Amino acid sequence: MCGISGAYAPESAPGVLTGAIERMVVAMRHRGPDAQGTLELRDLECSLGHDRLSIIDLSDAGRQPMSSPDGRYSIVFNGEVYNFRELRETLRPGRTFSSNSDTEVVLAAFERWGTEAFLRLNGMFAVAIVDRIRRRLVLARDRLGIKPLFYARKGTRFVFASEIKGIVASRLIDTGPDLSRMHEFLYFGNTLGSPTMYRGIERLSPAHWLELDMETGEVGAPRPYWTIPSPQAATAVSQDAAVERTHELLDAAVARQLVSDVPVGVFLSGGVDSTAIVALASRHYEGRLRTYSVGFDYIGDGQELPKARSVAARFGTDHHELHVSGSAIEQTIRATAAAHDQPFADPANLPLYQLCQATAGETKVILQGDGGDELFGGYRRYEYLRAASVTRPLARAAAWILDRARGLYGRRTFGAHRFFRALEQADVADRMALLLSVEGPLNPPTRILHPDLRATVERQDPFLRYRQVAEAVAGMDELQQMLLTDLQILLPDIFLEKVDRSTMAMSIEVRVPFLDFDLVDFVAALPASYKVGVGQRKRLLRAALRDIVPPEILSGRKMGFGVPIAAWLRGPLRGFAEDLICSAAGDWFDKSAVRATFNEHVLGRRDHAQLLWKALQCALWRERLAVSSAG
Repeated sequence: MCGISGAYAPESAPGVLTGAIERMVVAMRHRGPDAQGTLELRDLECSLGHDRLSIIDLSDAGRQPMSSPDGRYSIVFNGEVYNFRELRETLRPGRTFSSNSDTEVVLAAFERWGTEAFLRLNGMFAVAIVDRIRRRLVLARDRLGIKPLFYARKGTRFVFASEIKGIVASRLIDTGPDLSRMHEFLYFGNTLGSPTMYRGIERLSPAHWLELDMETGEVGAPRPYWTIPSPQAATAVSQDAAVERTHELLDAAVARQLVSDVPVGVFLSGGVDSTAIVALASRHYEGRLRTYSVGFDYIGDGQELPKARSVAARFGTDHHELHVSGSAIEQTIRATAAAHDQPFADPANLPLYQLCQATAGETKVILQGDGGDELFGGYRRYEYLRAASVTRPLARAAAWILDRARGLYGRRTFGAHRFFRALEQADVADRMALLLSVEGPLNPPTRILHPDLRATVERQDPFLRYRQVAEAVAGMDELQQMLLTDLQILLPDIFLEKVDRSTMAMSIEVRVPFLDFDLVDFVAALPASYKVGVGQRKRLLRAALRDIVPPEILSGRKMGFGVPIAAWLRGPLRGFAEDLICSAAGDWFDKSAVRATFNEHVLGRRDHAQLLWKALQCALWRERLAVSSAG
């Protein structure tokens, strides 16, 4: 796990590229504190940089940037490829390997197969490869977007990095805030798809690669190398066979992701997904598996810690319980905001960051249960969509009644009204988008913006990314549409981004066995009815885990990081948040609207916690932008 960076700046003054890549490497040192490296390819006017977190092949033979024996190809690589040993055996005829690293295997695979190599990699990765003879740079990102990769171009200059701060540090391209994306952000708490809130900086989409032609300076459009399987592909598989195969594939995935030259641990919440990982990992891990559970004084942990403790005892792990306080939460809020570079409003990054902060220095590699809900159907909305023919008419009737009672109900009923309005939408994109946001047309989130900015922002369609995905899933049943949409939007753009920044800020690599490519290819193609039944979420997964996970865990309720931002914003964080947001008033926010929103929230008339939290993240970003400009 690492940070990668690179720059192409033709006709630059001497030393410009050298200084740029050195600054980029320094800016992302938290991603790889074990070693830093740069490679300047002067004949191509291109430089590569790397920050190394040593996980596989700890020797200097695994250092990057790495070049092929003949010097034609050079690579910087972030991530892990779990099937690298099998690939190495396939590539070995005619190829000598000088290290035990997966990076060298990825490079050799590209030499042999070109961009088709990316489809063969089972893992998480962001990679950049330079071909000196063809004078091209190729970037690629893993199928589901577990590892990040950003890029920017202006004129003939092209810069890429694992994090936005790396691109900014290069000083090769002028960047600044792009507030046109604020409409989308106020609905979902992050930008979705390729755009960011920085002018000219884009994300490379999951399962895509792009090419820079260093002869002409032209950058091709990103191209997909994989798409999520069609659900019709596996309808001949019986449910019993699907359960057995899911068991086999998940077991193999966990075993693969234990490959490491440093100790491996698991974040154990006591829920189904993390317990399954512990149970399976304990079968395969050589040595005593480390498990970590955490109690936060601001999250009710009365059920979570005892459950995790019993799981650890059952499987004989080296168990650690951590207790984290929210007394210095303002400091953590600022730290996580800085880690994300642009506004990011999923507050679950706070306890995750604190958990990593508490375990930093003990374990470099952690397995975690992300992806299980999106792949197997773990959210309550999936149950409603499973019975859409019944729930939609009821939702339409409930929304009609509540439309006429507006102003007479409290904040809980307001939330129900929002949900019914979302569920009744006939347009697929509108329905999926509104089910994934606490905002909606009943009370537009743009109401807190300065009128001039609001007029500009509202010209942007906040549901554009959902409309793009809706086209790709057209014709499927409603539950399948939602499952595949979550795999393409919610997972990469919110949850995996949260995991990467919060963990890598503390130099910890997190692996996600539920997103193993063999497992995803099989499960995503199964009928949605296999995964979600009437009153049954994760139906397939629970059946596959019946003899693995203890019954009391298997039937338990879903656990998670429930951060009390609503209470904080009514109490200890009110002054901090309100003052910071109002300091951004004038050209960003409407101060009177912000204060009115806070007053409604504090008095309990409406729960505006999510909107105010988003506004706080924007204000923190603005503050950092001002400091950066002054510096």
